Amino acid sequence: YLILLFMIILAGISTGLSRRSTNEVSYAVQIVDIVTQRSFCAGQLWQYATTLYASGLGLATFPNATLNSIRGAMGGAKDTLGLSNSNLKTLLSKLDTKNLIQTAYQRDVTFYNYYGTSVQRSEMEVFTSTDLLLAKYGPIVTLQDLKALPKDPDIPFLLNNTGNDYMIKSKKLNDLTFDFLKDTTSNKIKTLRAFLAIQIFALFLLTTAFVLIPFVIVKAYKRLLKALVKIPDNRMN
Repeated sequence: YLILLFMIILAGISTGLSRRSTNEVSYAVQIVDIVTQRSFCAGQLWQYATTLYASGLGLATFPNATLNSIRGAMGGAKDTLGLSNSNLKTLLSKLDTKNLIQTAYQRDVTFYNYYGTSVQRSEMEVFTSTDLLLAKYGPIVTLQDLKALPKDPDIPFLLNNTGNDYMIKSKKLNDLTFDFLKDTTSNKIKTLRAFLAIQIFALFLLTTAFVLIPFVIVKAYKRLLKALVKIPDNRMN
């Protein structure tokens, strides 16, 4: 009974552990997807803004239908980047991963703002920097007169800063989340294997007990019968 009770307890712990491991691996996969999506959308915004900027300078000519298509795609990338930025903060708050959280919130994204011959430098973490870029990309999506785009002071800010520290930090975050997924999966597999080994050992003990019990009972009855045979008949009566 003790072995059977031990097996039931192990099964309960194993179920809870498996569920927790599945959730953590699922969160890790979601984080990898979101971080990758953020980087992709940021790259798209930079590419679309560069295309519109080149068109505004007269360096490239596109039909209106193409420009409208670019604006639409740019708006979609902007919305997706904003949603991914918010979802990443939510997911990180659910995980106890100090290294990943510290890296994500480290103020190592440097933005440069040029005012004539002077340069203003600002350092921030990736979430604030994303929100700032989104705010500045917004008016470009709805801008119809592309000739006014080269005069927009936000254009040099966006093109210079998106393609520098921001993308470098995004790549660093991508690599870190892939490592996090790999480590999480590996650790959970090791834990589940260890628990499985304990369960197999407990099952072996339970099976051994069930096999030995009949022999023990038979042996006990043999001893009882031998003892009864040695008792004289008058004593038994």
